[in-house]
Amino acid sequence: MLPTSRPNELPSNEPMQLAQQPPTLQPELTEPTADRDINRFSDAVPIVFEMDATGHRIPDPKTSWRYTEETKEKMRKYKEKLYEKFEPLETLKPELLYDPEIPEYRPLTMWYGIAVNWEDFLSYAERHDIISSDQARRRGKEVATIAAYRVMRHLQERPGMPDLVLQLIHFKEAPCVITLNSNYDWSKWSDNESARDEALKELQEELEVSGPPMWYHDERNVHFL
Repeated sequence: MLPTSRPNELPSNEPMQLAQQPPTLQPELTEPTADRDINRFSDAVPIVFEMDATGHRIPDPKTSWRYTEETKEKMRKYKEKLYEKFEPLETLKPELLYDPEIPEYRPLTMWYGIAVNWEDFLSYAERHDIISSDQARRRGKEVATIAAYRVMRHLQERPGMPDLVLQLIHFKEAPCVITLNSNYDWSKWSDNESARDEALKELQEELEVSGPPMWYHDERNVHFL
């Protein structure tokens, strides 16, 4: 059984504006580090490490220390439950929309936009010569971060494009979303949703990604279980 939710105390709902600073992103989100797993899942899944013949932990390049097979399986099942719990939504119920007249009520942060993978940024960057051919061959975390930052700047410069934000999300199929608004500032588009949707459609065509825009859970939401 999943733990019950605790009161949400988000430190900030300010989006990360790429025009001000490069994003601090992790391309290897599908293989989190041991510390990341311990901090996120230890309350629900006890972390047990494999030991060598001398009783010491065994190093692992993906998770710092090697987990037992039983721990790996329990974590896999728990992560699947989390993904099911935090599936993206087409529309939001009223209780998920922030109401400035009730400032003490703070729903979990969600972002409306299109989900994007690191390869989508890299492919766009290659097509538009935003990264060098050498960088394209090397790929990796550093190149993916550079590509994402430059692609966002490139897209932002398109005529009439609203302010774009890149956010990390909790979604099995992609690590981030390009968004124009969250459930905390949703009202700014309430009278002009068609313009927002046209902008998102343009982004989809440029990045060659499919699927309708959805509401995605902020990556931090899992910490508020």
